[in-house]
Amino acid sequence: MPTAKKRTKTVTMMNGVPVDRLEETIEAVSADPELGKSEFRARNRWIKGGHNRSTITDFYCAGEERVHEKPFELDNGEHEVLLGNDDGPNPVEQVLHGLAGCVTTTFVYYAAAQGIEIDEVESELTGHLDLQGMLGTAPVKPGYTDVQIKLRVKSDAPVAKLQELATLAQNRSPVLSTVSSPVDLDVELERM
Repeated sequence: MPTAKKRTKTVTMMNGVPVDRLEETIEAVSADPELGKSEFRARNRWIKGGHNRSTITDFYCAGEERVHEKPFELDNGEHEVLLGNDDGPNPVEQVLHGLAGCVTTTFVYYAAAQGIEIDEVESELTGHLDLQGMLGTAPVKPGYTDVQIKLRVKSDAPVAKLQELATLAQNRSPVLSTVSSPVDLDVELERM
């Protein structure tokens, strides 16, 4: 008597993205919008001077608390010219890092969802700010006044399609939205 073959589900991968799971996620969140509500967290501890470290361990997503397989540590520092010891990228550089990662991921995910193969994506970000704002020496914005993102994409897809994906990434990136529009923010102080 022949033995039955075990059935396994084939996962369709595009650009390293499991497209079947992406489609399932879209359907699940469409059916139950509460699943889309997420909370991400970072805990930070000052070390010395301009050096501090953030630890990221847990978050809330898809209706439940989740824990990363290992904690992530990100060091913030300041270059010597900004009175630090160059212990890590400074916080405004970290913002560029987060923005680059989010725009790239959004671009690649939308390409995968549309069946567009991407061979390579590189980005170059440049942000401008005036230290007078942070130092309080002039009434100027202390943060970035503008940021430019240059995407370089290697793909056989038509340029018009790639531009469409770039526009989608710009319009749907959570980090780009966060840095480009007002966000409710509350700062609370507690004595240790």
